[in-house]
Amino acid sequence: MAPILTEPFLIVAPESYKGDPRAIKPLSETLDLIRFGRDPFMHSRFDQTLKAWGISPTHHYHLDTHAAVLEMVASGIGWTILPPLAVFRAIARGDRFRVAPYPETSMKRVMMVIAREGEGTQIVRVIHTAASEALSNKVIPVLKQHLPEIAEMMQLHDYDGGK
Repeated sequence: MAPILTEPFLIVAPESYKGDPRAIKPLSETLDLIRFGRDPFMHSRFDQTLKAWGISPTHHYHLDTHAAVLEMVASGIGWTILPPLAVFRAIARGDRFRVAPYPETSMKRVMMVIAREGEGTQIVRVIHTAASEALSNKVIPVLKQHLPEIAEMMQLHDYDGGK
């Protein structure tokens, strides 16, 4: 295993939402939660956290692409929970959202390259290097410009030989 990036999750609300997206309870009482993907473990973790905070958001929409979720959010239909890499393209092209870090800081996504032990170490290094360079040169600068607080929360990992 070779971790490349650790990133937080974000609360993403429409630009038209007047409240603070950090205040999830009023957000969830005003707009539907638009879910992304089919990862039951991750949905369960978000549901448990929200429930512990006394939040039971309505969610009528469950979509399979970041772009579709973000289009729904941008149109004012709801809010979502996504990592910065999922929001990056929309922000880079000028889409406007209200964004805040997800309050449970222990919930993070780690992007990594995985290979069988003793196999593929060269390709793991190549993939890790290419991904790290793309993130450093293309993604992180845009996030620093538009979401500096979020960019500071992201951690690029040095290649450690896949240990």
